[in-house]
Amino acid sequence: MLMDAGAWRGKGTLLYPGSSLGLPLVAALEVLPEDGAWTLTGSCTLEGDAAVPFSVRLHLDHEGVWGVAVYSAVMGLEGTAKIESEPHLALLWSESGDRQMTLTLFSIAGGVGCRGFVRAAGKVRTWEIAWRREAAPQPVGNVFSLRPFRRR
Repeated sequence: MLMDAGAWRGKGTLLYPGSSLGLPLVAALEVLPEDGAWTLTGSCTLEGDAAVPFSVRLHLDHEGVWGVAVYSAVMGLEGTAKIESEPHLALLWSESGDRQMTLTLFSIAGGVGCRGFVRAAGKVRTWEIAWRREAAPQPVGNVFSLRPFRRR
């Protein structure tokens, strides 16, 4: 999987039909591997809106493809994905069939790119996000000087 275990931060845009400029969005994601599965939890914030928490569960099914379940306050989707090689691809849909989503993950300089479409209420929106691994804090040793500090 392109996004290995750990914390990730994302920045991107959401584009509505008929608009030429996307709305900025930011996201946070925690990726946790489990026995034969992956759990991703996070939140996404569209400029001017409250953060929307979400959870994604990926599990290898008996046919050798990955099952995907996405849950948030806005939608619940299930589907299938291919994540053994690049690009990672997923096709998701709601149980009622009124929402569909596609997405792809691919390597970019310093991170992972994500692009996709979501169709709901007869309208299609597209987004793109650049994910970067959150840097772990670097330990800092004690710093001292044998010479007195002089202000200039």
